[in-house]
Amino acid sequence: MAYKSPELDIQIINTEAVNKIYIDFTFKGKFTTQASINGSEEWTSIMDQHPDKSIEFIWNCLDMTGFEIEARKEWYKSMQKYKKSIKKVYVVSDKIMIRSAAKVMLQFFGIPAGISRSLDELPESLLVNR
Repeated sequence: MAYKSPELDIQIINTEAVNKIYIDFTFKGKFTTQASINGSEEWTSIMDQHPDKSIEFIWNCLDMTGFEIEARKEWYKSMQKYKKSIKKVYVVSDKIMIRSAAKVMLQFFGIPAGISRSLDELPESLLVNR
């Protein structure tokens, strides 16, 4: 586990065979501004450590109940800086509000998205590495 807090866990899934790294985010409860700042520091550090790798995100939002507006603004700052390095984001949530907010954010940054309602809908290659 790269990072663990009450609101957010971050784990790195390194697939050397295809020179790809997945950063697996598990959001829990209400996503706060402080969780966003701390989490962004962690994942941007991971990105900086692997500039030569293809990096994709998995945002597991199944346990997320909502987010503070300032938390989203903080997350945007890091997304803006790294948008060209993020190859794709897989968003998993059974809540339409969270899926919609994530989809709008990713479209704004021009980052391809895979939106699903459950982990079972992720590509099989991701499920094997979780």
